[in-house]
Amino acid sequence: MTHLIVTKGEVERSGTPSCDRKHCELKVWVMELEMSSTGSSEDLKENGERNKEPKYFPNHISPKEVQQGLKSGQLVRGVFSVNPKFTKMCFVESECSQFNYVISSLIGRNRAMDKDEVILKKKSVLNDQKTEVEVVHIAKKVHPRSAVGYLKPLEGNKNFALFSPRDKKVPKMHIHKSHWPADFETDPARFKDILFFVKMSKWSKVRQALGEIVEVLGVSGNFQVERVVVLREFCINPKFDKAVLAKCVQWSQMECYREDLRRRCVFTIDKSGTADIDDALSCEELSNGNYEISVHISDVSYYLREHTQVDEAVRDRATSVYLMDQVCHMLPDELRSECSLFPGCNKRTFSIFWEITPNGQIVKRRGVKTVINSCARLTYTQAHKLIDDALDEPVQVLNGFTLADLSKSLKNLHKMASLLRNHRKLYYGVSTGHVKASFLFDASGEPLDIVNEDKVPTQELVEEFMLLANATVAQRIYREFPDLALLRTHAGPIPAKMSKLRNKLAGVGIHIDASSAKEIQKSLDKYVGDDDLGRIREIVLKWLVHNCMKKQKYVCSGSCKEHSNLGHFGLGFPVYTHFTSPIRRYADVMTHRLLAACFKYTPKPEWSPAHVANIANNCNNKEIQAKSAQKASFDLFLNYYIEWHRPYVQTGVVCRVKEQSFDVIVLKTRSTVRIYTNTFDDEWVWTSERVDGNENSRSWRMQIKFPKTITEPEDSIVVDLFSLVRVELAKCARSNQLKAKLCRP
Repeated sequence: MTHLIVTKGEVERSGTPSCDRKHCELKVWVMELEMSSTGSSEDLKENGERNKEPKYFPNHISPKEVQQGLKSGQLVRGVFSVNPKFTKMCFVESECSQFNYVISSLIGRNRAMDKDEVILKKKSVLNDQKTEVEVVHIAKKVHPRSAVGYLKPLEGNKNFALFSPRDKKVPKMHIHKSHWPADFETDPARFKDILFFVKMSKWSKVRQALGEIVEVLGVSGNFQVERVVVLREFCINPKFDKAVLAKCVQWSQMECYREDLRRRCVFTIDKSGTADIDDALSCEELSNGNYEISVHISDVSYYLREHTQVDEAVRDRATSVYLMDQVCHMLPDELRSECSLFPGCNKRTFSIFWEITPNGQIVKRRGVKTVINSCARLTYTQAHKLIDDALDEPVQVLNGFTLADLSKSLKNLHKMASLLRNHRKLYYGVSTGHVKASFLFDASGEPLDIVNEDKVPTQELVEEFMLLANATVAQRIYREFPDLALLRTHAGPIPAKMSKLRNKLAGVGIHIDASSAKEIQKSLDKYVGDDDLGRIREIVLKWLVHNCMKKQKYVCSGSCKEHSNLGHFGLGFPVYTHFTSPIRRYADVMTHRLLAACFKYTPKPEWSPAHVANIANNCNNKEIQAKSAQKASFDLFLNYYIEWHRPYVQTGVVCRVKEQSFDVIVLKTRSTVRIYTNTFDDEWVWTSERVDGNENSRSWRMQIKFPKTITEPEDSIVVDLFSLVRVELAKCARSNQLKAKLCRP
């Protein structure tokens, strides 16, 4: 067992600067990596002189050489990622290997940027989990090659200034004086806190990328400026080009081939304030005692015709982006309004029907294009109260239906959803979703408070039938068009990460069976509950398991070499797609078009697997971009909310302990922050010890002693997995990152 007892003052007097402690372990690993690839430590200096980094990047190989190399196995394809805390170290997630590919030098990345699709050449196998590689070709430039940051003079150079991006994953750039703003040359200090939006123009020299100023955004730290920064940083344009808007067509009369459901009790259930209504539900009792349940999805593909200027613009956007203070919609407003299933309006839909027995068995299913007229628009809370016969507010019900009709349908839907959910839990599926935090705003748009968005039962009800609809449609389009289906896949846990997590948790008496999603969920259920400890354990365990999982992504079934990889691990479905949200996701529009061909409404699309794969990749990239923008927007509002409410002290639960730091999930904001020992007060004494003998698990426990003060007695705490601690949150200078420090208990 290893012990380390130290005070902050002793750390600062030691040979290692305290500010570098957080990167110490990574730097040691990099040094070992470099030694393993260059020779013994005695040879490092000589080899370092001999292997000086070239001034220019090597040329990329040709597409023909790429194809030959991939075919022979000498090259591999992957997605490039930069470590934001140590940008020299880059990683690549490969499509067809369990290896972790690493790039340990700037020359090795060969102009690749974060999230680019790259072709790699293997250099050396470092161990059974890591292979060092170099980029030899960029298959697709996904990164926009732009950034937001600061401009300052370049010492000794009168022709260029230095641009330093806020995003550390983007290289610094030299900006020629022809692009400088007025007065920068004579008074550069004026621009010290000014944010610029810069586009990279060239990157041929290893240490010197060139850029051009696109826009002067304003003073860093100004809230309104920072809101614009989020849009620029993630290349989000809230508005459509006028030429695109002019191409939106006028809608024709209702088609005779649609099944008329306007006399059926159809209604929508959504979050309060939802602008877009994609889906509606209905439930009818049949004479044989079964239920006919139907999901009705807006028929966006009817309006969004392929090979039009509007479709191209929407396809490029791929998804709606939900920021804290605005929504950047995928569809133009006029089209979005036409497609939303507002009550009292005739709306075109694509409907999926199931006949379900009273014990939850599906005996029939069908799909058809329909026309509906929703009789009510309910919130999740209103629907829940109707099920409980506790509705205490007026709800408008149209088309001759009553609240009693709605209540009866909802109770039957609730009963069926519960049976279906229990069936799923019995056979497959793992839930690693997080409870999200959001802001409660006043009438003027100012944030009043931070609230956690706990699910209500009716939200789970709706989700259950949307899952069923997506899975049902996936089976049909994959069976009919096995080479063209755009599917939503999830490969499950990363083996190395899950193995380490299992070892760590075993050290604290928690044992996880990771053989399947079902077994993971069964394992988690043993350690969670409805009491405070159970809920805290659930938050941490879901976070830990989620961090071991590969990301969900869209794929074209015809582009996957192994069709066994098309399943969705987390949900447990052999095939799964997105069908239920075509107003906000282009992937769903593609699914609608293929499903229309399945039911002979349209001819088979003249698509190639490569065409569908390209659209799937764009959907993946735009989804990542949208989620990053949403997080950045939340962080912006959170940081300023914290600044307005200083000191902002909250309770958090420890989710990871290292030798000289620990991570905390803040229960109020659901943010994850890292507490470093070099932020402790000088008088605090801390002890760090390993809690097991497994070298790979790296599990630690920390004890912190607080001395007696004039107002507080001597005290101590143990920092371990699931420990509750108090932390003070604050805004980092010149960025919207959170920083945190530990408070005395």
